[in-house]
Amino acid sequence: MKRDFWKIGFSGAASWAWGTSLIMGQQIAQEKGIIAWSIWAICNSLTLALLGFLYNKKLISTEIFNRKEVKTIALIIQLFCLLVQLNFINQQFFKLLGNSTISYVITTLIGITFTLIVFRKGLPTSITTDVFQWILAIISIIIIIGIGIITDVPLQSFASNSTSNLLWGIWSGIILFAGPIGDVQHWQRVSFDESKKAYYLASVLFAIYMLLVLGMAIFQFSKLMDSILLIAVLCITTSTIDSIAVATHEIKSKGVGTIVSLIMCITWGLFAKVGMIDLWSSFGVIRFAFAIGILVLPICLKGNAKVSIPILLISFLIMVVFSILGQITITNLAGVISFEIAASIILYLIIISITNNIRKENYHEGI
Repeated sequence: MKRDFWKIGFSGAASWAWGTSLIMGQQIAQEKGIIAWSIWAICNSLTLALLGFLYNKKLISTEIFNRKEVKTIALIIQLFCLLVQLNFINQQFFKLLGNSTISYVITTLIGITFTLIVFRKGLPTSITTDVFQWILAIISIIIIIGIGIITDVPLQSFASNSTSNLLWGIWSGIILFAGPIGDVQHWQRVSFDESKKAYYLASVLFAIYMLLVLGMAIFQFSKLMDSILLIAVLCITTSTIDSIAVATHEIKSKGVGTIVSLIMCITWGLFAKVGMIDLWSSFGVIRFAFAIGILVLPICLKGNAKVSIPILLISFLIMVVFSILGQITITNLAGVISFEIAASIILYLIIISITNNIRKENYHEGI
């Protein structure tokens, strides 16, 4: 496959645009106000350019990302992502059909189909399909906005801005900036980009997508608009599913990864019932700590504790502050587990930093 930067750019934007962003993006503007939405949308877009910049400037490296402990956590995150996509597709079909069994079967078949599509050629196939999925999704959104204008549907009101909503926007922005740094599917794409420019294009494309989502948020949807929205949701969601399927190819082998993905596609409802989806809603703090870990781990391994430990302590302080402010959930089991895992990642890095610092000092003393 010729590594055209524009294909990778489209694919990066498509795989970053979860189906939930189509719905949640509208709800944020309507329920949290335009300032919170703007922070969310800007960070959502710039995070792709940030990943490209960090990778191109060698501030993050594949050597660190491919370490066993790092890659294991990253692949677990990918499986969580798959659960979220499948759960969201199921919700949309249930709203349309009102039958939980049919919705589950359709969702499962979609997951299996897009997992198998990329089995043979992997990343090149995923990138190619992402381009078409993205274009169709954008066209669907434009049609929805056009219908809203032409048919003169009622308009939605936006919430007034508040301190609480502003804080939500800031914490959401922090999570979003951390997201792609720990995401296998985006590491695959950014490392596949020979031009070193694709993720800057992806950032621009995603910003356009965000503006279109805001355009949809203005309208109260008619049944026709809801039907077309389902097309956009499926395009965006399936582009992420096939990207995750390729990411799971890094679980020992392509065959093993595909089997794991297929099992998740068939049994995802069991995970939803035991609260895994609720856990994901609190998972942002883990993604934040994990991204910090990827950035700081090289410094920790060098034993430069004077640099790494302050960064890690500041990161932990940020987690505590946003917990106190109510932006990080610690009032339920999922929230507590997520915060404890995030804190454990920070503690693990501090221990590595101290251990390697002691070894470095002993080495110099021996000399």
